[in-house]
Amino acid sequence: MDAVTIPLPVIQMAALGIFLIDTALLTFMIGYRLIEGVRNDRRAPELAAARRSMLQAAALGGQAPTLAYEQIAQGSVSTRISMLAAAQLLNTIRGDAHVDLVAYLHGAGYDDRAVAMLSSRNSLLRGVACELLGALGDASSARQLIGLLSDPDEDVRNTAVRALGRLKDPRAVEDLLQSLEGRRAISPVLVGAALVRIGPPGAMALRKGLHSQEARTRALCARVLGLLDAFEAEQALIEVLKSDGHRLPLMEAARALQRVGGKNARGALLECVHSSLDPEVRVAAISALSGLVDPESGQALLALVSDTDPRVARAAARALERSGPEGRIALAQLEPGTQAASYAAEVHAVGELSRGRLGSGEQ
Repeated sequence: MDAVTIPLPVIQMAALGIFLIDTALLTFMIGYRLIEGVRNDRRAPELAAARRSMLQAAALGGQAPTLAYEQIAQGSVSTRISMLAAAQLLNTIRGDAHVDLVAYLHGAGYDDRAVAMLSSRNSLLRGVACELLGALGDASSARQLIGLLSDPDEDVRNTAVRALGRLKDPRAVEDLLQSLEGRRAISPVLVGAALVRIGPPGAMALRKGLHSQEARTRALCARVLGLLDAFEAEQALIEVLKSDGHRLPLMEAARALQRVGGKNARGALLECVHSSLDPEVRVAAISALSGLVDPESGQALLALVSDTDPRVARAAARALERSGPEGRIALAQLEPGTQAASYAAEVHAVGELSRGRLGSGEQ
């Protein structure tokens, strides 16, 4: 095939066209920034006055003059900046000053404006509104925030989750759990942090979530119940340990039972250790036993130090070493020269080093 030859005038015209397009884009960008700079200069006094009024409200309480929100709401950029300023102040001020600032913002209409902004076409404005409503801590906005858990914009969804956690409304727990599923699923880390902030009032909905069809939802419910020290969830977590067929919920249920405890937790964990075929589940159950050791479980753990799976054997040795003096004495009596004795020596050395650092106050 013959090479295609492009005439020189055509190449020159194409280069000239590209140069003109680049010049036009550069001119537009410079012009836009100049115009935006002029707008920002015009907004600056109003925004400074808004921030000054917020600080006065925090310092003087009801004696501070109220600057109505409409006095500074001149366009989307002013709206965003003023609301972010309000949220930042709320996040840094504590005590009576925080209460006074919240009252001021309510009186100035910031909360109503933020609720209206939740339906804005601008995703940035929706996110800022979520941030401010969460900082205000008014549970009456929870229903509107829940509606944004399926927002097309990921940042808005994530901000809505954080805001719902700050509102501490237990009615949001089921919706937060549902947000873990579907095409627009939210990170379990963010949802878990929000659920922990909601706290014990959400424990009932979390126990219900242990029966979800989604394994990661069941796992997250178990984890949060453990973090909340939800002692009343002992039996529900044991049921997960006995009947769930997925690794992650089983591991999280075991870890939760270590914190929750209870008269039946120890037996359920031992049963899991002996019945599970998954080494990672067995290791999680063994580790959970470290704070629940009694003579019976101590003997069971000692036998597991000789398990053929090194992960299981080491976990059993660590659990005994952490269980206290009796566990360490049992490890010291293992027959020298055996693999079990080497695991015992390994975890004992690490434990001694850790205790020495704690005793000397090292970080």
